[in-house]
Amino acid sequence: MKENNKITPGFYCNGSWSEPFLRDKSFTNINPADGQIIARVRDCSRDDAKRAIACAAEAQESWEKRTPKERGEFLVKIAREMKNNSEYLAKIITAESGKPLRESVAEIAYAADFFVWYAEEGKRAYGEIVPANAKDKMRLVMRSPAGVAGIISPWNFPQAMLTRKLAPALAAGCSVVVKPAEQTPCSAVELFKIIDSTGLPPGTANLVCTSEPAATGEEFCSNKEIAVISFTGSAQVGKIIIRESAENVTKLSLEHGGNAAFVVFADADIDLAVKGLMASKFRNAGQTCICANRIFVDKEIADEFTKKVQTAVSRLKVGNGIDPLTDIGPLIDREGFEKVENQVKDAINKKAKCLCGGKRIYPDKSENAFFYEPCLLTDVDDSMLVFRQETFGPIVPVALFDNTEDIIKAVNNTDYGLSAYAYTKSLSTGFNFARNVKAGIIGINDPVPSVPECPFGGLKQSGIGREGGWRGLDEFLETKYVSVGL
Repeated sequence: MKENNKITPGFYCNGSWSEPFLRDKSFTNINPADGQIIARVRDCSRDDAKRAIACAAEAQESWEKRTPKERGEFLVKIAREMKNNSEYLAKIITAESGKPLRESVAEIAYAADFFVWYAEEGKRAYGEIVPANAKDKMRLVMRSPAGVAGIISPWNFPQAMLTRKLAPALAAGCSVVVKPAEQTPCSAVELFKIIDSTGLPPGTANLVCTSEPAATGEEFCSNKEIAVISFTGSAQVGKIIIRESAENVTKLSLEHGGNAAFVVFADADIDLAVKGLMASKFRNAGQTCICANRIFVDKEIADEFTKKVQTAVSRLKVGNGIDPLTDIGPLIDREGFEKVENQVKDAINKKAKCLCGGKRIYPDKSENAFFYEPCLLTDVDDSMLVFRQETFGPIVPVALFDNTEDIIKAVNNTDYGLSAYAYTKSLSTGFNFARNVKAGIIGINDPVPSVPECPFGGLKQSGIGREGGWRGLDEFLETKYVSVGL
């Protein structure tokens, strides 16, 4: 993955790698672990997005007429090639996003499984026969592809968040145009090289890499050929998509992130809870939308829990993700680093205690990268930014509680509702938590609940719709009611 002068293609349209309208324009793809250039990628414009949408619209009719079994066969081929090239694809993820290589390898397996799942789930887009209220009528409910899908995927899981959208769209019979995050274009390029090798019909899947995402997003929102927009990113951008797509009443599937609570009740297995917190909080250096963000611990067990967390956090190795010993890679960019740094400074200024970490560090003299030492904060409350904002960094902020009724109110005291976690040995406590917490994903003694076969999505400002499971397919289908006179 050394820097070279070769320009990486960034525009896949109508079954081939094409030249964008602005032939001489490219943007750099930077390794966040050392600031070095990984690749220079062809930069697409809004005109290229429009061209890709036109190709997708032309391919839509023939793709949706293929049987679910035929469409599924292409998806299985893609999954097989992803798994066959797992190590190579994982190295690209690590180079682009900074996450440890073992996490990238796991991401490829997870990403490929979406194709495997939806290859079969596409065959189960069942309709209904509704008993008629007249002898000479038959009532049918049919499912049909929504049409061309515009997909906007994030940088923190550059393969898995893309395939979680792409696989159900293709399985449902929708042609697609994909805009990956500008921080991680090469992962999408490599996926599309695999797609190209499977012989997927031209125009069915198209790729637009760009350093100007707003322009492509505007085209997705305004173009009448786009039937569905599937987006993962900030709530601020999601709200713009809602407003700008309103004119066409475009179907939307939006995932905006969260501010997940992690509650440790007095009866919890403390060692299990510590292990679960570490698994949830520090994946991808805390740069995940469902990671533990607000930690609430019962006062009865707080001392023991906090000491064990401090020990575990202090042992984490920070460094380049390509090093097999690395636990925590870099933050994605300066903006991400400054957000984390500001949250920690704000908390300390408001009397929180920093028990370990909490500063920028320079492993391997990495002056051009943004590594942040994993941090444990105590005496935290909801006046602090670290509790009010989604962190996206390796900070563990701990607050205490002693009333199980009040803790539900505290957990729900956020504009977001994507995920929440609880550790308890009580079935009653666990189900009460799940029933009353306003979040779309609940983990009870489980810090990593995401799987292809179950729904992923949130409540409140965490978004609209669901990905994964049969509901993920449903986002790309429309319902038709047919009444037949006999």
